[in-house]
Amino acid sequence: MGTIFIIFVAGILTLVGSLIALLNWCSIIDYVLACRRNPRYANRGVDFIPLFGGLLLTCALVILVRGFPHIFSPKILWLGLVLDYGTLPALIITPMQDLLLKRIIRKKSTPKPRGPYCREIQLPFPLLLETETELRLICSAADLPPRDADFLQEAPGSILHGESDFQKIAQAHSRHQPGWWNRLRHRNDTGFWQIEVKYTIPRPSKPDKLRKLIAHYIREDDDIWTQFHDAPDLQRLLKSCTNFREILALGGLAGWWEPPADNAFNLPQLNEDNITEADIRQAAGTIRFQSPST
Repeated sequence: MGTIFIIFVAGILTLVGSLIALLNWCSIIDYVLACRRNPRYANRGVDFIPLFGGLLLTCALVILVRGFPHIFSPKILWLGLVLDYGTLPALIITPMQDLLLKRIIRKKSTPKPRGPYCREIQLPFPLLLETETELRLICSAADLPPRDADFLQEAPGSILHGESDFQKIAQAHSRHQPGWWNRLRHRNDTGFWQIEVKYTIPRPSKPDKLRKLIAHYIREDDDIWTQFHDAPDLQRLLKSCTNFREILALGGLAGWWEPPADNAFNLPQLNEDNITEADIRQAAGTIRFQSPST
């Protein structure tokens, strides 16, 4: 074999084998960290690709040893089976896994959400969902974010704002861990994650906090919140809103969120002309709310 061909084939095998080895080591590290946070996960297997990465690395080393015997010694062939957790390390560690975890993991009870909580949304639609990055109109359960790997990591702490109360997403639980390998294969597969969501008991809402959040979005505008109206006008109208209904009405009139096609809740449509406080009051009075159970 030509020198260039040997280097090319060995390089490809090394690249793929190293990637698999890296994913496997990330998987075991993620597993140990998850067990430290919650000892219940110690009873679940580590999600890694067995043998394949180590075999590819070994093949790459065999090619290099055969092609360049004056540079590479046959003594290095065993390295491929050690560098990948899915080969020799897994065979050695797995039988001793329980013993090692007992030494590594500090036993502690599973953390629970603070305060009382329930399993379902109890606020009537329409709602506003506050996450770390957005404020979204929710008119039905179908409008909620899909319960996938991203939801499992990002949803806890999000807030649902309703007409007179608010609820937090206290906990999102799945029997699978969102590790590297699971996310690679099943990131958007809601059937795989089967996430159970627990919400806090509704508590009285405070319009001031919602107004401050929206005011922040208007100040940090990216041409969404001020697409149809100027920021000073929106800030003035926002200050005049005294409750959730009026904030919801202002959002519809200003084009912050679009009502659903059927508009069963009678949400106001976009008004590209000048919006007055009277427009907000009138639109707020006609909004209908509906319980999630109906």
